Amino acid sequence: MTTKDIEKDTGKSSKPAPLLFSSRLAIFLLFLTGTTQFLLQRFNINFALVCMVKNPTTLGQLGTNETNITGSLDVLNIAEVEIIPSVLNLSLPFEAEDNPDYYECKKSIRVSANGSLTREGEFEWSKDVQGAILGSFFYGFVFTQIPGGWISDRFGGKIALLVTSIIFSVITMLHPLFARFGPEYLFGLRVIQGLSHGLTLPCINVISVRWSGPTERGFLMGIAYGGFSVGAVLTFPLCALICEKLGWPFIFYITGGIGVIWCVAVYFFLFDTPEDHPRISAEELEFLQKNRAVDQSSSKQKLKVPWMKIFLSVPVNALHAAHFCTLWGFQTLSMYLPSFMKEVLFMDVSTNGLVSSLPYVGMLVLHVGVGRFFDTVRAKNLCSITTLRKIFNTFGTFLPGISLLSVYFLTCRQYLGGIFAIAIGQAFIEFAMMGGYLFSVFELAPRFAGILTGIMNTYGVLTGLLCPIAVSYLTPNGTREEWLVVFYVAAGIVMVGCVVYLFFGSSELQEWAKPPAGPRETELKMVASH
Repeated sequence: MTTKDIEKDTGKSSKPAPLLFSSRLAIFLLFLTGTTQFLLQRFNINFALVCMVKNPTTLGQLGTNETNITGSLDVLNIAEVEIIPSVLNLSLPFEAEDNPDYYECKKSIRVSANGSLTREGEFEWSKDVQGAILGSFFYGFVFTQIPGGWISDRFGGKIALLVTSIIFSVITMLHPLFARFGPEYLFGLRVIQGLSHGLTLPCINVISVRWSGPTERGFLMGIAYGGFSVGAVLTFPLCALICEKLGWPFIFYITGGIGVIWCVAVYFFLFDTPEDHPRISAEELEFLQKNRAVDQSSSKQKLKVPWMKIFLSVPVNALHAAHFCTLWGFQTLSMYLPSFMKEVLFMDVSTNGLVSSLPYVGMLVLHVGVGRFFDTVRAKNLCSITTLRKIFNTFGTFLPGISLLSVYFLTCRQYLGGIFAIAIGQAFIEFAMMGGYLFSVFELAPRFAGILTGIMNTYGVLTGLLCPIAVSYLTPNGTREEWLVVFYVAAGIVMVGCVVYLFFGSSELQEWAKPPAGPRETELKMVASH
């Protein structure tokens, strides 16, 4: 056997099959809509609570001469009602007497006869209860990440993705019913929803690694995960619009219905491997067979997982640390920016929904472009893949961490400048996601991509469990100063993740992740050595 024969058997295609109108592009566009609706259903509760829950703020002991409050729920009219700041005891951006925005911020607040300031809402749930509801999803989600990755690697992703997505969507539509039973029922429902959702991302990664070549993987995965940016941009304005026009229950009915429709599309148009696709071209099939990270035959073999080596691997643990720290900042912003706008800036629902979505607009703008840019730089071989990912990851975590400090500049009237600074900084998180740590699982251990994704997501899910606990502890009174500490802590945690990956991260194929050499591979290596 000659070297030319070896190259013919093992060489990579230098010219990829056309991507436009290809089967693999259709697969990744399907993933794009999938991750969009996943985020809609995961984040809808973050804003729905703004509409569902009353937000009472104690006025203190008020006399009728001081306040002239009537028994009806009339909008507070500052021209008729004179209330001194010390009596209000409200969380304010600055001291009331020094803050010209103070009275303007109160126009959307209602006064009840018992001396409470409140917004429209059906439930009277404390901050601890709301935090428990926000975190409940992750109590279920955390337990199915690793099993989900193993099941996806062992049996294929389509069936697992389809079944769990249907369950996930139906449970979303049951939220209003269980909320009216009581917060403990809603808590339990969301735990079950988290359990059902644990397979989705490992499934997507397992299928993706068989549907993409190395020089286009960043771009295609950018498309697949673009739904997180699209969903983040759409969720808050969409939920605000639905809340105002139809009522908060329809937030869950509509987003859950979108999920069911997506499941129908998955049934007809998603295939685990290119070999299963009935309409793929011969050219595209050949390209994928030569260039994908995991071949079809290996997916049929019994997978022996080196669990101990995985858990003791320094690069793998650096990957997990980066994921945990990056998601802590993301979770803090996505979960609690609407609450900050409500409790500190007293924004109305529609403005809150629009403003809370702005930090994700920049992410959406950069999302696919960063993946393509990473692929272009990688193809030039200017540096090692490890160095390249560390460069991208540093930009993608340090700048978003710094941007969280911009919350300090958000005031009642002057909030656009601060939100703009946050949006610019958060946009760079795409460098970490599309070119940094996130997709290094495909280089570290492509055979165990689903399992590594499951473990990584387990660490990420912990942020959803711990963040509400931390926020409830840090904001007992909901004052501006307390909320600022929340965002400062998040910024510091993001920085830690940046440093850990910079020093300990890697994208080199690990020894324990290399496939066992079969007879054909042994022959090729022996000939190549001569």
